[in-house]
Amino acid sequence: MPISPDAWCWTEDVADVPDSMNWLRSDAAAHPASVEPELSTWAQTNPDAWLIVDGRGGKIPDAGGDLEEILRGLPVYVIMIIEDDAIRSTHPFPPWEYPL
Repeated sequence: MPISPDAWCWTEDVADVPDSMNWLRSDAAAHPASVEPELSTWAQTNPDAWLIVDGRGGKIPDAGGDLEEILRGLPVYVIMIIEDDAIRSTHPFPPWEYPL
């Protein structure tokens, strides 16, 4: 890639953000109805950025079971970080589907 995309990691703790990424603070205890407006606003503000979603161990809100639909509706590239089958059953994303 000639220009690296601006990458933001949506996670609860800044310590979980990989080097060279920005932090989009998540609150795992946030009300599910707050997820879609928060991410939509972020995507409008950062239309050329990539969103890295930290799906490991409850670091993002539940989103009322609509997280996949919300992420697929964002007009940015989305990459989901997951660690094992237990997470996959909570957020059933295919292991390698690009782009989300």
